[in-house]
Amino acid sequence: MPLRIMAPRVAVWMLLFLVAASPLWHVTTGQVPASLPNEYRNAECGLIFRYPANWDTRRPTDGSQDVILESRVVPTSAARIGPVEDWPASRVSPQNVAQAMTAYNCLQCLQAKLVWLDRYTEGSRSVNYTIAAERYREADGNTYDFYALDFHLVDEGASRGLEPGAWILTTVRFLVPKAEYQTRQHEVRAMVSSIQFSRPTNPRCWP
Repeated sequence: MPLRIMAPRVAVWMLLFLVAASPLWHVTTGQVPASLPNEYRNAECGLIFRYPANWDTRRPTDGSQDVILESRVVPTSAARIGPVEDWPASRVSPQNVAQAMTAYNCLQCLQAKLVWLDRYTEGSRSVNYTIAAERYREADGNTYDFYALDFHLVDEGASRGLEPGAWILTTVRFLVPKAEYQTRQHEVRAMVSSIQFSRPTNPRCWP
């Protein structure tokens, strides 16, 4: 199953923020527990996270994202994480950028079916996300219903050695078979919560 994940640039998100009129509601929540025995580390790009057993990882050849993960069963759950973008101190708040990102993503969602729109915070991190309904043909030749979950993360930049007031931006997209969503949703949230940033050894690891 091709993982159809686009990575729009922040310049587009910033323009959309200027015209986004719909406020998002705010939910504060703690970390969701789930079993994530595997760890992915990329010191070059400064990204760490955990993922489930029976998932495989690979880095896209175009370097546009940090990693793609896919489960080994059909229909296939999948995730794509990155790139990580470092933003200097700015008068534009991280929350505004995250809202602009989600507004752009909603335009994408509406081409399918927007199911949910929300945001929450975990410590210094702001997370905006959308859930949309989509349908794909799998490797077995059958067509399945999926939920596409797009998480937009904004965090302070100290962990990557940025100046005070600077911040970090990254995106995670999941495709989860609709039939598995109830069992996978806590796992997805735990994967997002497990993401950590570190000072990259190669700040230009993404094109």
